[in-house]
Amino acid sequence: AEVIERPGSIVWRNGTDLAIHAAGAEAVRALEIADILQEKYQLSAKVVNVRFLKPFDGTILKKDLSSMPVFTLEDHVAATGFGSIAARIAAGLDIPHKLHCFGISDGQNPAFGAISELRKSLGLDTISSTNPVQFKNDGKIIIYGTSIAQGGCVSRPGLMYSNVLSLID
Repeated sequence: AEVIERPGSIVWRNGTDLAIHAAGAEAVRALEIADILQEKYQLSAKVVNVRFLKPFDGTILKKDLSSMPVFTLEDHVAATGFGSIAARIAAGLDIPHKLHCFGISDGQNPAFGAISELRKSLGLDTISSTNPVQFKNDGKIIIYGTSIAQGGCVSRPGLMYSNVLSLID
């Protein structure tokens, strides 16, 4: 009988500038993308094959989110697949992080045709995936919490979050 390894992510290539966590066949494409990023932008990309989404082992993902930008790569809807798993894990961390999920967007309905043409039309082909990504910084801060976050229990008005944030340039 063949022994199946315990589910868990495997690092296929180490890198220092960013990490690409890929699900399924996209892990092979992630290696191609890493090669292009190195050649074109001199970026060292770590490539991780996540192997299993259920159960998902987020150990490597959490570590990478704390130290570098992380990109997820999948060949289906990111909002309900690996991208949503990664976003949920990232939201639970108490650290600043940069996460970008490459997958089919919720509103995109791919037509029929050759896979290579569908990937290109969705911006999921290898070349499109290596174009620079701009992380949005629109200056908005979201505060989520109870009456304590609303300022209901501060010892003096100057300690309310809105007053503290107003001091930031």
